Amino acid sequence: MNDTVGPTTQLTFEPEISVADPEPPPAPPVVEKSHLVVVPPSEPEPVLAPAPILPAPKRLIRDDPNDPALNYLDSITRNLRVDDSSHNSASGFRRLIGAFFDLIFCALLTSLIGLAIYLTGRRRLPADPPLRPKAKADRPAMTSKEWGKVILLVAMLPVLSASIVGNNQIFNAYLVWAEKSADLRLFGIPILTTWMVSVDSIVSVACLLGMVMFWRAWATRFPEPDELGKITIGCLFAAAGVACLGIGSILAQATGAKVGFGWLLAFHLLNDIGFANVLPVGLALFARSAPKAIAGTVVGIYYLHLFAGNLTVGWLGGLLEKMPAAQFWLMHAAIVGGAGVVFFFVRMLFGHMLLGVPAEPDIVAADAGETP
Repeated sequence: MNDTVGPTTQLTFEPEISVADPEPPPAPPVVEKSHLVVVPPSEPEPVLAPAPILPAPKRLIRDDPNDPALNYLDSITRNLRVDDSSHNSASGFRRLIGAFFDLIFCALLTSLIGLAIYLTGRRRLPADPPLRPKAKADRPAMTSKEWGKVILLVAMLPVLSASIVGNNQIFNAYLVWAEKSADLRLFGIPILTTWMVSVDSIVSVACLLGMVMFWRAWATRFPEPDELGKITIGCLFAAAGVACLGIGSILAQATGAKVGFGWLLAFHLLNDIGFANVLPVGLALFARSAPKAIAGTVVGIYYLHLFAGNLTVGWLGGLLEKMPAAQFWLMHAAIVGGAGVVFFFVRMLFGHMLLGVPAEPDIVAADAGETP
């Protein structure tokens, strides 16, 4: 046996090849077991009756004095529209009847007040003088010229009514427009529309006294105009006053702001100057031109233009919602200015008829036909 061992063969080792772990097979889908579910039938919902509509609770002022609780707002209709007011307005005939009964009511009320004052102070009045029999004088007969004066004075009544629409609109549409479209502040102080009406009455009286003093001073150096001339001047001043409201409205519309308070002051001043030259002077014209036989009747007829003017103002005031404010006030200025133009031509054509001998100072005695 050969004990000799031969050389061993050198073995080479190759790098170990990493074998990636095999991906696990996808898990089989889990199948949920079906369950037996019993669904009970749904009960029908009960039908509820509609809840009654309850009136809105009134808002009351509690402990907070600044609580804006205005209960009178609850009475205003919520679905009121501006265009509905024209459908609910009364007709002209009903307005005329209502104005007639208003005059009767005011006359009765003032008569009762006057009677009460007379009865309570009667004992303080001086004794009546003894009555002396007087011969009844015959009423003088009227001539054709005097009848022509009466017809002319009656024909002037519509023109007088047109001359006061700007002034009388102060108590109608002017208050509504000023509250909405005017800047009612003077030096930062808020001004109420009711204050403006009160101030306007004071300015009117001041203008009446001022115009008397002015014409007396004017007569010392220049010839004083007659009644028709003063009425024409007064209409032009009143038209300029109303035109201030129209100009202010145009400027406010262009700038997007409210009408300045200065335009309102200019309106009141110019309008009151015109008022002082139209109404009292017109009364003097009727008393001066009236025939002696019916002087009192003609003076009573003069006041009919106020009634017609107020009716016209009410109708024109309803147009404020249907046209721009500038057009509304310029229309009034044109009406008043047109009345002044008519009076100018009346003075040229018929001034010689009206500017005659003035009536007697005692109008009542002249109307009764009494002679001293």
